[in-house]
Amino acid sequence: INTINRVKLGQTGSYTVVNADGIVMIDDDLSRIGKPIGNPELFELVVNNDQVEFEFTARDVPYYGVKQLLNNGWLLVGTVPTSEITGALDTLHRRILLNSAGFALLAVLVGLLIAKRVTNPIRQLTLGMKRVQQGDLKVRTKVKSTDEIGLMSKHFNKMLDEIEQLMIRVEEEQRQKTTAEIRAVTYR
Repeated sequence: INTINRVKLGQTGSYTVVNADGIVMIDDDLSRIGKPIGNPELFELVVNNDQVEFEFTARDVPYYGVKQLLNNGWLLVGTVPTSEITGALDTLHRRILLNSAGFALLAVLVGLLIAKRVTNPIRQLTLGMKRVQQGDLKVRTKVKSTDEIGLMSKHFNKMLDEIEQLMIRVEEEQRQKTTAEIRAVTYR
């Protein structure tokens, strides 16, 4: 009995020795000795079933059980709540799910940051083009990247500078033409 009391199966599991008829022969609870196994489902699994490992329910708690035939024909029966066996797996499962959710969230955030880094220069260039379309030739984009969008921004700004220079030249030529026409009309 002292040996059985020292050997534990999980935190709350226990061992019992029963004879072939399911009568308790050795148990840490001395009041059970000489009586049949108290749980009818466990009694049936121990006495009338050849399986070495089995599952049963006691007081709405699922249990895992094992039995081992001893040399004298008695059976060593060990039982433990299933939650003690699967508790570590459940914790591991929860951690895996939480880590997966965390990594998924991190991936989404990184994706959004990368997308924003790509779309902001495009948006800035598009807004600049719309302002030019509305007649504002003083607008310039400030995209400093070295990728294709940065190259487009650089050429967009260069194009606006050239248009501005052309307009200055056209205005100057128009002014010179008007002045020449005025002189031609006045000297006739």
